Amino acid sequence: MRREKLLRAMNDLPEDLIAEGNVRRRHPLIRIAAVAVCLLVLASGLYPYFRGRGENLPAEGVTVNGAIYEIWAPGSTMARRTGLPDSIGKEMAGLQVEEIDQGTVHLYLPAENQRAVYLLRQENGTFRYLIFTGYYTSEGDAHVAADQMFLTYGVTKPEELVSVTWGEETVTDRETLGALYGTLIASEAYGAEEFSQDVDDGLGGETVWLEAANGLRWSGIYSETTGVFSWCGNYYMVGEDPMVH
Repeated sequence: MRREKLLRAMNDLPEDLIAEGNVRRRHPLIRIAAVAVCLLVLASGLYPYFRGRGENLPAEGVTVNGAIYEIWAPGSTMARRTGLPDSIGKEMAGLQVEEIDQGTVHLYLPAENQRAVYLLRQENGTFRYLIFTGYYTSEGDAHVAADQMFLTYGVTKPEELVSVTWGEETVTDRETLGALYGTLIASEAYGAEEFSQDVDDGLGGETVWLEAANGLRWSGIYSETTGVFSWCGNYYMVGEDPMVH
């Protein structure tokens, strides 16, 4: 699906060849030693890389207030994509929400009226982000309507959705954003199990990043094949091939 089609659609609503020659044969032990040295150098060079990437991986999933969250360090890839600062100060921690095995959950003061991000204060006093990943649990195929998902991120009206991004292209005009908001709000919601045979996340789908006025960002996937917009385990049928109308 081309981006311009999506924009038009939203505005119109109400993608062993070694040369033979004299090769001097070396003693096998020399070759083995050389390989060992190379591997050692490679490992030492990659250690900082993998160590750094470790901060980009979620520690684990936890349940808070009936929703699923992942623990991410400040400055990690996911935290940055969600629009969160690279460091957490104590002044950013609001009222205590609850105690979990991993520590104490606090409100995230820079964006109070939402539940997409909490702060986790661990026993040593270190803060981590708790980032919302969905309402789907092992107890059932939980899903909610799109207006409730917007509320999760602190969006209560179209004006609080401030941008939509595909790759490097960001759209901020109110007509387009309002049309997207209205389309999602009016669409029927389904859970992952109900769409397991029909939804093609990542196959023919396009990632769409949305941003709220409070600075939080999140992503969904629109499937041109099925006409479904998927968002944290929720699936919204936005119409039969609506992006080419």
